[in-house]
Amino acid sequence: MYRREQVDSLHEQQGFGLIESIATLLIVSFGLLTLAYMQSWGQRYGQDSGARTQATMIATELMDRIRATGIPAVSGDTAGYTTTPTGAITCTSTTASVANDVNCFFLQIRDRLPTGAGAISTNGNMYQITIAWLDRFADTYDTGGDGLSKTECENNNRLWSNDSSINWYPSSSKPSEASCLLVQRWSLMQ
Repeated sequence: MYRREQVDSLHEQQGFGLIESIATLLIVSFGLLTLAYMQSWGQRYGQDSGARTQATMIATELMDRIRATGIPAVSGDTAGYTTTPTGAITCTSTTASVANDVNCFFLQIRDRLPTGAGAISTNGNMYQITIAWLDRFADTYDTGGDGLSKTECENNNRLWSNDSSINWYPSSSKPSEASCLLVQRWSLMQ
């Protein structure tokens, strides 16, 4: 009798069944898909964060250069800041002059930001620095599904790439079609 009970209990414990295996596979698959999604999400936002950091570093360096040059925003000497360089330009990190500051600003945008643009303007006793760049999230603001418009872009605190207030250097980096750019602005009061 003892042997019969032992044999019956062995038949009841035969390991995982098909249902348990499928359930385990579904749980593991869902977990792996979640991890893959989180990885791609982190990479996208990491790139955006990196571009924002680069833009902030470029603007901060320009503001330091403006302070070192010491030209007040209300003087007539600021006209050199609001122009776009032409031809081949160079930047000397140890030179403090309007032309060199502008050259360094645009070269850093070209070298450190993908499809970037910048502008320096004056308003009273204040310098305004604008840096804009193309990012992958612009299409998310297309509310009608008919292509992103200038109005949709600007309503979301972005900058339309055909805006005449931004300066592209070199001109070959300008997007081939109108685009919605992420924009950051800094002000420096003098």
